[in-house]
Amino acid sequence: MGTTGSGKTSFINLASKSTLDVGTNLKSCTEEVQASEQFTVDGHPVVLIDTPGFQDTSKSDMDILDSIAQSLAAWCEQGERLGGIIYVHRISDVRFSGTAIKNFKTLLAMCGTKALQNVVIVTNMWGKVTPEVGVSREQELVSNFFKPALENGALLLRHNDTTESAHDIIRDVLSKQRVTLQIQEEIIYQSKRIGETAAGKGLLRELDAQVARRLGQLQELHEMLNQIEADDGETRQELQQEVLNLREELVTLTRSGAPGKAMSSFREGVQGGIFFTLLGAGFLLWKRSIFANLFDSLFSWPPHT
Repeated sequence: MGTTGSGKTSFINLASKSTLDVGTNLKSCTEEVQASEQFTVDGHPVVLIDTPGFQDTSKSDMDILDSIAQSLAAWCEQGERLGGIIYVHRISDVRFSGTAIKNFKTLLAMCGTKALQNVVIVTNMWGKVTPEVGVSREQELVSNFFKPALENGALLLRHNDTTESAHDIIRDVLSKQRVTLQIQEEIIYQSKRIGETAAGKGLLRELDAQVARRLGQLQELHEMLNQIEADDGETRQELQQEVLNLREELVTLTRSGAPGKAMSSFREGVQGGIFFTLLGAGFLLWKRSIFANLFDSLFSWPPHT
């Protein structure tokens, strides 16, 4: 697991000699859960599972979580248990981004406290930083972002982009007892839907927070539009385009899960027509099809594609 572009697929290909597609830009190549070719490490058969990163370029976070969870549940029901989870993080990243925080929090919720001892956090891309910078960032990760997992038995290891390094990491996973993740227990034994699991609830809270932030930005734009002189057409058009962009982003966010408080406020606002006032007089960019898609997003789960 890891963010889009963190090097998950490259690690799998290097370790297993598989040829899974690797992204070369911000667009993710891993859109579905996929497995490597079976290979051996010290005589032990190994299969590595590649997963899409959250905040993927083609799917919502809830769709990605549902895909991962259903695959995990299916394997568990077939009698397969995980040896562990390898979480990949680029040491070359200047800061721990909001996307990375969301990914890691989701990982913690998927595993549950007991299964964290089967998690190996792998830092890669050490060749892109000086040793001093890399060690400094590693220490910060240990004392802050990765601390909850490390305190519950997770390991933090370095990957130097060689097959032997990848196999050394896998050896640490193989040394552990196989495990059932919390999200597998929630879906199989507690019959929970994805939005009712700990990981799903966490993602929905984050989605609702994003909607709340965007609604605040819309309100600010509305106030700015009301203060603009009627003959300042260029500024008005720029702000109106920002409004349209924010509304379309809200539509995308509502496709990602059932409405929380902020999403419900957005829905009620649209039903009451109040958000049309944000567009200002004479704003012609708004399309009825977007409005229809908004209602489709708000009132259906899973969303239509």
